[in-house]
Amino acid sequence: MFALDIGTRFIVGIISDMINDSEIIIKDVAIKEHENRAMLDGQIHDVTKVSKGVEKIINELKKNNNNETKNVAVALAGRFLVTAVGEYEKDISEFKHIDYNTMKGLELEAVKNAVENLDIEKNFYCVGYSVLYYELDGEWIKKLEGQKGNMAKVKVIAAFLPKNVVDAMLAVLELNGLEPVHITLEPIAAMNLIVPEDLRTLNIAMVDVGAGTSDIAISKDGTIIGYGMVPMAGDEISEAISKELLVDFKTAERIKRTLNSKENKTFKYKDILDFEHEITKEEVMQIIEPVIDEITSKISEKILELNGKPPIAVMVVGGGGKVPEFIDKLSLKLNLSRNRITLKDIKNIDYVKFADNVNFEGSEFITPVGIAYVAHKNEGNVFARVMVNNKPINMMLVGGNISVIQVLLQAGFTINDLVGKPAPAISYELNGELKFIPGEKGKEAPLK
Repeated sequence: MFALDIGTRFIVGIISDMINDSEIIIKDVAIKEHENRAMLDGQIHDVTKVSKGVEKIINELKKNNNNETKNVAVALAGRFLVTAVGEYEKDISEFKHIDYNTMKGLELEAVKNAVENLDIEKNFYCVGYSVLYYELDGEWIKKLEGQKGNMAKVKVIAAFLPKNVVDAMLAVLELNGLEPVHITLEPIAAMNLIVPEDLRTLNIAMVDVGAGTSDIAISKDGTIIGYGMVPMAGDEISEAISKELLVDFKTAERIKRTLNSKENKTFKYKDILDFEHEITKEEVMQIIEPVIDEITSKISEKILELNGKPPIAVMVVGGGGKVPEFIDKLSLKLNLSRNRITLKDIKNIDYVKFADNVNFEGSEFITPVGIAYVAHKNEGNVFARVMVNNKPINMMLVGGNISVIQVLLQAGFTINDLVGKPAPAISYELNGELKFIPGEKGKEAPLK
């Protein structure tokens, strides 16, 4: 599986395998920082520059891996995130048992119902979903696959982003000759990795603090009950340093990233007027403290809005959460004991293994590994898979029914392939008079 995390600050590419449907093995990784601010708040603003960054990731992974992959799994940040609940019920009495495809079909019908329940304009794409619960003959059941009964029901919470956000991501992939086989939402990917099904009986909040957005997911009573987003994260901290010290954004980023260093107590820098300065770690913390306070306040407000009360624990992922005092302030805002909030490290997840030549650690790698993880398990995927002449075609759920013509066009057929051309006319001369017989109309291609 080739997974790609196109973040606001970094692009991370991962090659992985999955063993026994449980352990994910990271075989290779490539990391590139955007040359400039081609992305803001998790949204692609410069398709060409982001595309060049993705090309560098692909080329680096090609050096170490003989196989050239064209399929990719990606995730989108929750900027402008909208959620809706949908459900679907079906008579299954004629089925011997519910197989995987039937279960997925029920889920996607529930997603379509969620599309109909949207209170906004329909120019939104579904970018992921989570099952709230299954029912079999009116009773809750953990999983439908393999079961037999009369009536099956599924309820989902689906996440939607504006069409232009999704189209920009698809444009970047297209420019690099990549075909998306799995698209989901970043908090869905991170949540599935660090809060597996058995932990979802606990009321846990997951906060992915990236560079542009802070994405939130809440688990409770065995399921994920909600997703949310705060449009503030690490970039706001860097911008505060940039404005106060009169330095460019890259210099501000460098200062921010070294705040966790135990060796560096002071930082030397040159401002945009070419004056050299030295500043202490304590002075930098004074600059960014109001911003950290504002970000953690907004995150805690969103968690309380989604959950109705403080959760019993909070798991923080992403590079933005590594800034000193971030976890402490979030603990105070949620009125939680400090030992109930943690910064998750990819190295501490038991079922994530690494090949001998791969070695990386940190909270910022939870989401890219999560993207690979959910792609292997095909969880939260927004594609309906349709087989055309034994070839799988992935159709994105835009809303409404997927038509036969949409699938055939996606499979590479043209209109001329589907509607026969009229036969050529025949001209002949009879008793010195020129006559014409028009060709018969073309027949429609038979679809079976």
